[in-house]
Amino acid sequence: MRYFFEDHKGLVLLIAATLIIAVTIGIFAALASGERASLAERAVAGVATPGQTAVSGTGNWFTNLFGYFGSVKALRAENDALKQANVALDKRLRDVQGLELENAELREMLNLQKTEPQLDLIAAAVIAKDPSNWYGTFTINRGTDHGLKEGQAILTAEKALVGKISRVGSDWAEVVTVLDPECAVGALIERSKDVGVLEGDSSLRFQGRCRLGYLSRDVDIQNGDYIETSGMGGVYPKGLLIGKILEIKEDNTNMSKYAIVEPVVNFSKLNQVFVLLNSVEVIKRIDIDLDALEAEREQEAEEEDEDEVEETPPRPTSTPKPSATSRPTSTPKPSASANGMNGQELRE
Repeated sequence: MRYFFEDHKGLVLLIAATLIIAVTIGIFAALASGERASLAERAVAGVATPGQTAVSGTGNWFTNLFGYFGSVKALRAENDALKQANVALDKRLRDVQGLELENAELREMLNLQKTEPQLDLIAAAVIAKDPSNWYGTFTINRGTDHGLKEGQAILTAEKALVGKISRVGSDWAEVVTVLDPECAVGALIERSKDVGVLEGDSSLRFQGRCRLGYLSRDVDIQNGDYIETSGMGGVYPKGLLIGKILEIKEDNTNMSKYAIVEPVVNFSKLNQVFVLLNSVEVIKRIDIDLDALEAEREQEAEEEDEDEVEETPPRPTSTPKPSATSRPTSTPKPSASANGMNGQELRE
């Protein structure tokens, strides 16, 4: 008998476990039918209860586990939906802000046309910019079909100088701004009335600035002075605001002085401009809150610095200009000699 149990130990344990389970089921069935449990039945139930508790606890644990993963999946789906909704709302907000800005610009342009009836102006939208050349040029949606030609002045609704037309097609025109090294403008210091020549500079344009040169040694100029067009040369009328003096330096090459100028126009955010079609000698400049303008420029600079910290800007790529059958492949820009100017004469 001893050898039988040793040889069939697993079978004996299986039979014993089966009997215990059967007895347990019978006891609980009897209890469910209202029969009174005997002492033996209560004893067996007491032995079986811990096992049942363990099995029930394990089942509940798996149930909670599956429920947890189900909740995580639902939360992820909800989070994705909220992200998409946030992107859509952010786009709508930017669209609304863009429309508000465009409406404000159009109102200013309409006001300029009403207050300056002697000016033959046509409004144009900026349709292409090339940040790789630091906004030295851009393209507008007006051309020869609208009366445009090379050399016409480009200004803002605030009567601030932007630049001039350098090339033109049937329905487009390329504008060279005061930041471009090929652009030269006769300038006047507003406070002292001393004159000089504003030129784009190949190194300063990376900072959005230009150079006021050909200033005499005894010129009356200070940091913070505002400069405007002088009207000399016949290209730009007198009185268009250009910018503010930031720094004054000595030019030892020709025994004169020059100044660093910050234009009042923010070329990176320029969307609408005016083309001056007729020839006007003097434009009466409207009163501009220059302090408010300067504060706005400083705030924009701070926002741009914050954006550069938060994200890396994409590499600038050239923006193709609109095609036109009459568009020239290349047009040489006028040189100083071609306009009859040399030495320290005012060039525009």
